[in-house]
Amino acid sequence: MQKIILFLLLPALLQSQNFTELDVSPMDKTHFSRQEQVATITYSRPQLKGRALKNIIKLNEIWRTGANEANELVLYHDIEINNIIVPKGVYKIFTLPEEKEITFILSLSTKIFGGSRAYNSEMDFLRYKVPKRQAKESLEAFSIVFSNKDDKPIIHFGWEYMRFDIPFKILNL
Repeated sequence: MQKIILFLLLPALLQSQNFTELDVSPMDKTHFSRQEQVATITYSRPQLKGRALKNIIKLNEIWRTGANEANELVLYHDIEINNIIVPKGVYKIFTLPEEKEITFILSLSTKIFGGSRAYNSEMDFLRYKVPKRQAKESLEAFSIVFSNKDDKPIIHFGWEYMRFDIPFKILNL
């Protein structure tokens, strides 16, 4: 009897090892630290997959700046962006792409899932316009990284040929 049950369950057990579909916008995380952890951004990385960025991100419309759940910025120390002090805590990042610049938005609303439909401008903590740059090389996957060139921390955003940067200062470290 046990052999019959095992024989009947074997196909189900073997099929459970097959991945039906991998996430097309896998989650990623980027960190910034000096002597201590300063910031972490968790975000999903949509892929171009043969599409043009202009057909994915619309100009003059709020973008969740990634895919799936709106990304999350966790600050372990206060920072300063564009002369505005951003206290340590949890924020969502949105952007408003325009022709030559991007408005970087930090939202206090941290219980947002999904796209820009969940965005509420009344929860904006910070809005900061920065120039968009055209890169020579295309990035297949949306990417966010931190750098610390010349002791000046920057958050870099890029996808396809679009690039923009958010410089910041670390306070009380």
